[in-house]
Amino acid sequence: MRLHRIVALLLSAPVLTSCATGGGHIAAPANPSPGPSSAGPDLLVRLDVGYDGEPGPGAGRRTADYLSDGTVIRWTQRGATCQPGQPCGILERNALTAAGAAGLRELLRRDADLLAEPRVVVPEVALGNSVSARPDIIDTFVLAQPDGARFTVSAPSKASAAASAWVADSVIDRLNDLAGALLDPATFAGPGGLADTTWERYAPAKTAIFVALVEVASPVPPTPADFGNGIVVGPLDGNPVLPDIAQTGWPFDGAPDTFGGVFEPAGAKNLPPEWAYRCAFLPSADAGAAIANLPTQIGMSYGPGKLAAGETWESGVMRWGARSSTTGVVLMAVALLPEDVAVPCSWALMY
Repeated sequence: MRLHRIVALLLSAPVLTSCATGGGHIAAPANPSPGPSSAGPDLLVRLDVGYDGEPGPGAGRRTADYLSDGTVIRWTQRGATCQPGQPCGILERNALTAAGAAGLRELLRRDADLLAEPRVVVPEVALGNSVSARPDIIDTFVLAQPDGARFTVSAPSKASAAASAWVADSVIDRLNDLAGALLDPATFAGPGGLADTTWERYAPAKTAIFVALVEVASPVPPTPADFGNGIVVGPLDGNPVLPDIAQTGWPFDGAPDTFGGVFEPAGAKNLPPEWAYRCAFLPSADAGAAIANLPTQIGMSYGPGKLAAGETWESGVMRWGARSSTTGVVLMAVALLPEDVAVPCSWALMY
């Protein structure tokens, strides 16, 4: 679900009142300028897997992470019973031995010609197949340039339902092989390539919270049929009723326009440039408590599962009526991996 597609359920006044939490209570100051002691290890390669067919930054689950100090963090469904439409899985952590790290660097060296600069690989559709052969799964590799700046290489996954309609492509084949290897370090690390025989659950120390101030339609009185039918509407659909933070409560100190610091999400996909964006990196316990204090109707219940699974959580829209009848607030959250704790807000959202 993308920000420009966000929807919110029509709510009645009694439901809103029951969600009220009172004033804000969690501090969210602007992030301090990163110093040498706050920087995490360098990123070697990150694999994001997106299931909406949209390549590029911020478009997938953080699925496998390899860092310069040998740390490996990956997503897994082991032991999980997944339900359709629900976030599933956890992040787990291990470390490469010296031999395993050498195997990783050799793997990346072999594909260096494909990973040297930003690119989006688009499959060619075989003659006679329809344009519906668009991939529904995209593998995105996040890499670092010598100066630390990040860029991405995206390719369609051959696990896509439409893959049989594509013309054979050695670049797609090689990038799919690389993605498969990154999902399972044993494929390149070999025996003894991992420091521990078992993986431990990874719990990020910090979580990035993003606040977007958006324009919504002026409220109009709902009809009884609206409530009875549970109509789903959003800011692009007329939006007669949205929960107001005066009723639901705002979980942070200050008002939404004082949250953290301002940032520009330049280059991020599907983020309207006319919106105002703010961000703060919070202890994960504080971020979780803040999300838990939001109404379930804007998607709060999905927050813990999405963050645990390495996905970006996006809320529905809340109204900030104290500012104006057309001001809305949208929240996003993403768990920060070790190399993200000192990056700019735009990187935390995009990569």
